[in-house]
Formats: sequence, structure tokens, C-alpha cells
Amino acid sequence: MKKILNRKVLVTGASGFIGLNIIKNLLIDKSNDIYAVDNYSRGSLDDYSEKIFSNESVTFINLDLTNSNEYQRLPKDFDHIYHLLLWWV
Repeated sequence: MKKILNRKVLVTGASGFIGLNIIKNLLIDKSNDIYAVDNYSRGSLDDYSEKIFSNESVTFINLDLTNSNEYQRLPKDFDHIYHLLLWWV
């Protein structure tokens, strides 16, 4: 993965396998400001994700992005977005 340095990054679907590993790699540089979004609709917080989300560079937002009214709760002006939201119909 290419290093992303000193960036404001949004990761949706953050508690999934791919989301957690992206965040883990982004944490290599402590200057990144990471916003992790998930609503745990398909799982729950485990020890590994709790460790990742408790890092001072990570802001976890429990948010259901399948509801368009929730978007206003997101910060603005991200440098990078990893959109990994999985929505089951």
C-alpha cells in the first residue's frame, strides 16, 4: 500500500476485515487524521477493532450511511475516502 501522509481520511465499513487493515496501514504515519465509520449491522466490536479505534489518530463514528439523513454528521473535506460500506438489500 502506498503511504498516505498527513491526510484527513474517511474509511466507511471500518470494522470489516479490509477496513481495519486499511486503517492499520494508515496508522503507520501518526500525522494521518482517520475517521472510521461503521454501524456494526453485521457484527460487533472485538478486541482487535477496539485496539485500532482507540488510537489517538482515529475518530470512530457509529453511523448508518444507508440513511441519507445521517450524512450531515460526517466531517467535511477529506483528502482520501475508502468507501467499503456493505449494504444488504
